[in-house]
Amino acid sequence: MNILPIELQNNIWNHYWQYKYNDVVNEINKPFIIENKAKKYFNNYFNVLNGSYKNNYKYYFKIINNDIKDMVNNKGFNLICRHSDLFMKHININYLKNIFKKVPKDYKHVAALFVLISGYQRYHVLLSFQNINNF
Repeated sequence: MNILPIELQNNIWNHYWQYKYNDVVNEINKPFIIENKAKKYFNNYFNVLNGSYKNNYKYYFKIINNDIKDMVNNKGFNLICRHSDLFMKHININYLKNIFKKVPKDYKHVAALFVLISGYQRYHVLLSFQNINNF
């Protein structure tokens, strides 16, 4: 690479760092994207947990749960959530162990976020997730 002319080297390095910058910005925005995706899903499809079609949507709840779990378990993302005032900042191990002990393991994190989002309906949301595997 050092054999190339300086102008060409500069162009190569500029392109390289532009992509790296975009990767970093996308990584920083990941908690916002996941929380907004979860809120949108909650607003559109929460009522299916009380209906007979909940088995069709459990797969998507598991995907959202895994995304939230990755955010909460990563210290860097957790720091971004705390400083950005996202709901995910309140999800921690003690919160999951004490309040969500009857919720199945695959749905604990998504249940925690949906309880935080739901406001005055939080008790109904918790009961819905506790009974998610019941027919």
